[in-house]
Amino acid sequence: MEQIINVSRRALDFRKEQKDALFGEGKHAGCSHAVAASKKKTIGDVTSLNITTMQAGVDAGNGVMCKNMVPPTATATFDIRISPNMEPTEMKEKLDLWCRECEVPGGELKWGFFDSHNNMMTHHTTPIDQTWPWFSRFQAGVGKSDIAVLPGVFPAATDSRFLRALGIRALGFSPMRNSEILLHEYNESLRREVYEEGLEVYVKLIEHLASVADDF
Repeated sequence: MEQIINVSRRALDFRKEQKDALFGEGKHAGCSHAVAASKKKTIGDVTSLNITTMQAGVDAGNGVMCKNMVPPTATATFDIRISPNMEPTEMKEKLDLWCRECEVPGGELKWGFFDSHNNMMTHHTTPIDQTWPWFSRFQAGVGKSDIAVLPGVFPAATDSRFLRALGIRALGFSPMRNSEILLHEYNESLRREVYEEGLEVYVKLIEHLASVADDF
């Protein structure tokens, strides 16, 4: 427990560094609306880290955990979205360092990927410059709904990484304007009118893309 708590503290210190880089410090620190207004950084510009599970204890049976026994193991799960501004190897080195620093004599502390994919240590991004005409077609399609497109790194669109790892360029798009950022939160939700507007945007976008000649 000592080891898992200490390494979690290291992780939370890193999380605070990234939050300060995104939100800044002071009166409006931590305010998503302040970040959006400043247009200086988005969440894709920093590496996010959340501790999503912690587990330990000795099962006495029937779902009851012993209150007076030291557990032989303890685990924690970190959900980490590495920004393209940070090399994955740098995050690996941090985890290695935290484990070395927090390991107690006679103990063992190690980390590994929850899902073992070979492409975990490589960034797969989609360039949106003039060499890829599809993006300009996409912008034009969204423009039919009078919505401005602001390109950025969207770390919650994790399924795209499987396509990009195969060399297939992928765009993530979510028409959810004027909505509180609740992605992956316990109360993730959208207002009905936002959802219905999003359906209309998708219809116009798909109609436009389907009518574009496949000449690229």
